[in-house]
Amino acid sequence: MPVSVRAQEGDELPPIIPIQHFFDNPEIAGAQISPNGQFVSFLKPYQDKLNVYVREIGSSEERR
Repeated sequence: MPVSVRAQEGDELPPIIPIQHFFDNPEIAGAQISPNGQFVSFLKPYQDKLNVYVREIGSSEERR
């Protein structure tokens, strides 16, 4: 059975999220750990295009 939720007088609505935020490139996406557990790969923007990066677990150095 559907539940109806009504705003009470004086209730504030949450802020509207700008539509372009839904289409922006993510900071990091699609992270995966390597089969041996030593590396993590992920997608990250570089020059306005998503690229694959690799980082060794425990390190902050990433390779594109």
